[in-house]
Amino acid sequence: MCRLSTLDIVNTIASEQPRKVIVFLNPDAKNGKTKYLLEKHVLPLLHLAGIEIHVVRTEHEGQAKEYMGVFDKNIVDAIVVAGGDGTLSQIVTGLLRRGDEIAQRLPIGVLPFGSNNNFATRIFPKRELEVERYCEASMAFIANKYTLADVIEVEQTAPSAQEISSESEEGSKEGNKNVYVLSDLKWGVHSDVDRLKSKYWYFPGPLKEYYCYLKKVLFSDWPIDVQASAELSPPCDGCRNCYTPEETEDKPKPEKSVWLQINNTECGETYKKEISSPQLNIATVPKQDSECQAAALEVTVSPPTSKSQLLTERLSSLHSESLLVSSIHLEPKTENPCYLMDNEKFEVMPAKFTLLKDKIKIFKS
Repeated sequence: MCRLSTLDIVNTIASEQPRKVIVFLNPDAKNGKTKYLLEKHVLPLLHLAGIEIHVVRTEHEGQAKEYMGVFDKNIVDAIVVAGGDGTLSQIVTGLLRRGDEIAQRLPIGVLPFGSNNNFATRIFPKRELEVERYCEASMAFIANKYTLADVIEVEQTAPSAQEISSESEEGSKEGNKNVYVLSDLKWGVHSDVDRLKSKYWYFPGPLKEYYCYLKKVLFSDWPIDVQASAELSPPCDGCRNCYTPEETEDKPKPEKSVWLQINNTECGETYKKEISSPQLNIATVPKQDSECQAAALEVTVSPPTSKSQLLTERLSSLHSESLLVSSIHLEPKTENPCYLMDNEKFEVMPAKFTLLKDKIKIFKS
């Protein structure tokens, strides 16, 4: 049961004006239970708070992203995603592709209803009862409390007929075909096993994972490493080299800024690195309480592994090399396995991954 007092709810309702919220429901998430969970645990609280709710049920992959490209930004005050990392990534990608700063105006709520909820777990940690997370997320919407979140911009640096042909005519006119990732990119044997495990649902418990690793050992060319040339840029939290002041009609360009006093000699510099690893991960770094740490992407390169280690240790990340960067440009030398970005499958391609700091608003209690 959610530990919320009636007084908390009443005080929150009294302090907020009625709002309009659009909920994107992925009916296939949570083994097809999302509609039930939404109606039982979330909608009653939102209705009690006087929030006007419009539910959009996604019928096919990419529908949420397409809808974000054409919907009227003035008809709602917030967006709620009832699904997993993939559905959330589609919403954010659709919003940021518009180029009209709508992502900075509309807060996004996350209901951890998907099979993969890596991003939601950062905001609403797992609890003994899953319903507590649903209630906590709902109260964040009601209280209108949000935080700023970083995203990874994935810019394709070589043409791909598959990606271009899948875009709508509207998206082609805008010219922005970038993908925006909230949690991470995974490329290698471990993420490929994670993707394949669902095919062997009939195996009990950890046996299906072991079976996938066994197939990799028996039928894959060895070494199993993914390989790429990488160009990396060190992180920078703002200096005279990269500071671009905002200038609007009601906010003239400032004459002086604290960033102009900082000279980061590494800002904008790049260095090259050859990567050969069974697993490469690129992830946003969760925000810390301290404001001293520069916003960065964490690049994790797993060490070489033998066949016996792959079967016995598998997901062990001991002694992995970890790098903090602001961007990384990958030129893959191997085609398989595929990229997993926010647990969605993408073809392997040359691409630049850049951290965009505080790019979207996310509801958080």
